[in-house]
Amino acid sequence: EQDLLALKEDVYLNQQGQTLLNRVIGDIFDYVKLQRGQMQFTIESDVSVDYLLALCSIQCTPLCKRKNIQLVTPPDNAYDGFPELVGDSTRLVQVLNNLVKNAVKFTPAHGEIHLAVNLVEEPIPETDELRSFICINITDTGRGMTEDELNMIFKEYRGSQSDGMGLGLMISDLIVKAHGGRIDLTSELGKGSSFHMMLPVTQVYSAGGHVSV
Repeated sequence: EQDLLALKEDVYLNQQGQTLLNRVIGDIFDYVKLQRGQMQFTIESDVSVDYLLALCSIQCTPLCKRKNIQLVTPPDNAYDGFPELVGDSTRLVQVLNNLVKNAVKFTPAHGEIHLAVNLVEEPIPETDELRSFICINITDTGRGMTEDELNMIFKEYRGSQSDGMGLGLMISDLIVKAHGGRIDLTSELGKGSSFHMMLPVTQVYSAGGHVSV
């Protein structure tokens, strides 16, 4: 019986190792393609924020439950009135998943990770117009980050590397930049961190209304 248990453990560890290896290889290929501008995106013109959040919740909830962390998400269709995004929904969900997984690494058991969305307007340089962004916020109640960690979080082979080579956040940053957006990060040591995934809405707003771009 002990031999059988040992065999099952070996099989499980081998499967986990193969899964990790496949993930690392996939991350390396994605990173190289993004760096070279060769990543192929499937562009959709009607990406719903609620859809992105729903997929992220479905895919990340099991991971959170395993660590006894509560993933707090908005009600269904909470952002039904928000503008739709133009982009690759699969890749955008990949970014959200990476950000949630990173939050899981920094959040202890019985902690919480919150997903929320708001609209942000920023001035366009040298014009009187405003650009509107959908900001998806991923906020955790973890330990927060030091200044050194904040400075290195999107650097090569850095970030939280407990699984893989720490490429997930770099890839996320490049995917969002390819969509014309950015990822901001705020953190307070001992209180938690917030990633802000900023994605541009396909309209420019001015005092006289809005102009499609």
